[in-house]
Amino acid sequence: MGALVGSACRSPVALGFAAWSVVVLALRPHPYDEAWARAVLCFAPAVLLPAWTGGPAPLLDAALWRAVPSASARAAWWFAAACGVGASQVVAPRGLGVALLVPWGALVGLVAWRAARELAARTLGTGHRPEPRSALDADAFGQLVAPLFAAVGVAWAAFDRAGVRPLDLPAELVLLTAIHFHFAGAVLPLAAAWAERGRRGPRAWLAVVAAAAGVPLVAAGITATQLGAPPIVEALAATLMAAGGAWVAWRVAARGRRADRVTRALATGAALCLAAGMALAAAYAWRARLDLAWMGIPAMRGWHGTLNGIGFGLAATLAARRAPSA
Repeated sequence: MGALVGSACRSPVALGFAAWSVVVLALRPHPYDEAWARAVLCFAPAVLLPAWTGGPAPLLDAALWRAVPSASARAAWWFAAACGVGASQVVAPRGLGVALLVPWGALVGLVAWRAARELAARTLGTGHRPEPRSALDADAFGQLVAPLFAAVGVAWAAFDRAGVRPLDLPAELVLLTAIHFHFAGAVLPLAAAWAERGRRGPRAWLAVVAAAAGVPLVAAGITATQLGAPPIVEALAATLMAAGGAWVAWRVAARGRRADRVTRALATGAALCLAAGMALAAAYAWRARLDLAWMGIPAMRGWHGTLNGIGFGLAATLAARRAPSA
């Protein structure tokens, strides 16, 4: 029993889940409240992203190893980051709220820097290592681009806590952008990379590129709307991302069919949650033309955020951990 407890205390995922549970208890959120969006944001750094290291995403894991060589130091840093992100969502905004994000920002920044160097080495031939570099395939691209998007998510989380509103975005959209880059930006490309592991050709690239391209595409659509573009620009961007997400859902389910029964059930559940969440995103984008006035941001926080962040994110992560090379 003591060994089991000791192992759990050395696990970033177990420690992060404990930290996230405390945040949920502190916020006591209703699914339609802003507090629930803050709890969902904390779920990525506390539980999901550390779970992708140690097997499911070997290149992400390698970037983390090079940034923080000691296993105990990595677990401590993950825990400090998870606690910091959680506390930042509970305390009042401004100075302390931003300062509490520093451990997470530093960890993501280090891993993103390592991942960017590896991505440049595989695409541009940069770097000084004597050994030959592996070619960039869809799996590697998904793993290496995920921490870059996560770094953008950290920046928007800092904007949210600092009360900064780029382009005069509503405060709630600043928070949702931080969530978007942590989940659609980081978890979705990792899941797409896992789904295409060992595969080559245009079909493998389609899923990973669709996952990665949809994130800045939606951000660009929202930006264009804020700058005066017609709403259809944002709607088309969201529709393209939803279509790409639906394709990723299909590929995740297909990957699960090659594994054991539990992994297959997890992958199928992840695919269903992702497909439903993306359908809601597309409907929200076209809500004015479809007479869906009830589908406002509170409803999207409750349904879309939960389906994509908790449902898809957790199920896909567990499937990948059970069968990293299925």
